[in-house]
Amino acid sequence: MTTKMHDLKDLDHAVSSKGDPYETLAVHLGPAVHAYRRRWDLAGRGELLPEFPLHLNIEIVYGCNLRCEFCAHSRPDRNIKNRTCRGKRLSFEQYKRIIDEGRQRDLCSVALNGFNEPLLQRDIADYVRYAADAGILEVSLHTNALLLNESMSRFLLDCGLNIIMFSIDAFSRETYSQIRRGGDYDTVVSNITTFLELKGRLGLTLPLTRASFVKTKVNAHEMEDFVAFWDRRTDYVMLQGFCNMFVDEDGYDAVEDRYRLDDQPFETCHLPWQRLSIAADGAVLPCCSYFGLNMPVGHIEEGSLYDIWHGPRMRELRGTVNTQRRPASCDRCRRSAVGRNYRPNPS
Repeated sequence: MTTKMHDLKDLDHAVSSKGDPYETLAVHLGPAVHAYRRRWDLAGRGELLPEFPLHLNIEIVYGCNLRCEFCAHSRPDRNIKNRTCRGKRLSFEQYKRIIDEGRQRDLCSVALNGFNEPLLQRDIADYVRYAADAGILEVSLHTNALLLNESMSRFLLDCGLNIIMFSIDAFSRETYSQIRRGGDYDTVVSNITTFLELKGRLGLTLPLTRASFVKTKVNAHEMEDFVAFWDRRTDYVMLQGFCNMFVDEDGYDAVEDRYRLDDQPFETCHLPWQRLSIAADGAVLPCCSYFGLNMPVGHIEEGSLYDIWHGPRMRELRGTVNTQRRPASCDRCRRSAVGRNYRPNPS
């Protein structure tokens, strides 16, 4: 999958001069990768309900070391998740139970992320290794890379991680400081460079590496330079549209005015056919969206994930998410992607 520079107007896609990353994974992990992605695509069209979620987002620890203006971590006093999850962590025993159930039910993919920075959990490599040793096909995480020092890099290169995603969003110190508040651009670039150099010296193909760029008014002028720079270094670059998580809250207009550049409208959502998310307090959520926090579908201490996946709340959500009877949080999610221009589908 080679995407040329003149295609960069299209967001929410991978740009790579090295080919489709999942083809690379299949070379190293076998044909099961293709089978997983076929099922993912079918579920993504609502044509398949797997026996068990194909993918789990698992938030080991709640929190972040940045305070980006467009993120709820910048306003903990008004953030519902901060009130319920502050200081919470999934224990390793809880995590193992989740992975063990998934292994028995053909779970294909785990991302050790929720609404957080996963490297705050200093032994995160142990969690990765447990999932990889259990036979989970795809084990990934995304990070802002501020805590990705050399020792952490060595741990992550030796634990079975097969995709790591770096959230950067800028190509200069000035722009980075405007977007990722509390971070340091030089540290991020240095840490990622060290990681890539270590990976190269060890002769490793995995983990695949991704540099991510969310396009906004603040950074759009740097997008082509960003792609040109990181495409030569990482395995692929992800260009994404902006979402405003403050829909119906104070501060929404200020964030829209400062950051919104493009609308990314969508009406059809099939996340409830593909995945579940597990928060640091054990709540099970129907998707990876911030707005899913308002509609938990279960708790890991109150039933199996299999029962939650097939339970009444998930069945009801699948029946309403793409209709006018959808939950208010699902409507807010759609509005977050298109800002003030949102017009619901009348069907």
